[in-house]
Amino acid sequence: MNKYNVNNKRIKIEYFQHPSDKMAVDAVLKVPGVEKVLEFISENAAEKLLAIINDASSLKITEEINPKIHEMIREAAEMFCTEVSPSVYLDRSYFIQLKTDGMANPHMIFSTALLEKVDDETLWGVISSGIAAFEAKHATIKLIDKIITYANGVLPFTVSEALRLAINNWKRNREYTCDRALLLALGDFEKATKYMLLGEAPDSTLNRIRFSDPTNCFYDQSKEFLERKNENAVIQKINILTSTNHPYSSRYTELYNWYISGEYDEVLERSVSDEL
Repeated sequence: MNKYNVNNKRIKIEYFQHPSDKMAVDAVLKVPGVEKVLEFISENAAEKLLAIINDASSLKITEEINPKIHEMIREAAEMFCTEVSPSVYLDRSYFIQLKTDGMANPHMIFSTALLEKVDDETLWGVISSGIAAFEAKHATIKLIDKIITYANGVLPFTVSEALRLAINNWKRNREYTCDRALLLALGDFEKATKYMLLGEAPDSTLNRIRFSDPTNCFYDQSKEFLERKNENAVIQKINILTSTNHPYSSRYTELYNWYISGEYDEVLERSVSDEL
């Protein structure tokens, strides 16, 4: 019996990957010249270099050191129908985050703040979100991004700039899919939303907000931000386009609308029906 995936869900990435994220990933992989970057990664053992960097700068978490994390990873991989088995590292950081990277040699890097601040249930959700990111090809795009940065001047300018533009657009849309994966793993909208905002406020504050209630102040704030018009809309658009992340208001509203639209329930029902 699964300990963390208690409902034994089996969910394929195509069931829930956000359309904007999927389009952005496809756009990066269709940039003329991207095949040269992928060939460079394959032929020059670029991933092994990154693994060496991780070994030198971060603590490798083996199953002997922390069997719980590895058990969560296995169950998350099973839930999202993948055989990915990443190496696990711990990085000292005050940011609450989990990084994923790699293609042939995938790895996850946990921040110390993440392990300190979240409980096991939330950690399971975050790990599941990271596993889903591998299935959505996020780690591949991140690796391409690193290579064009490290190999600055090696690639033709038109190729590197086209890739940068496409990758920046992807960065603004990737979180939509990860937020959905987090919600699917946790099965609780409020817990998923609280994690999204955990870096902005402590638990003691977030626990006072009923995130699943549309009358809460954050819902109103998000709606007001997204419905700005005239000159305010222009400023809002510039703010979004110059950032590599969507604002929390956009992520919250996007996740909330998906949750109440019936699509969330359809994904769960589809995962059950596929097992029958």
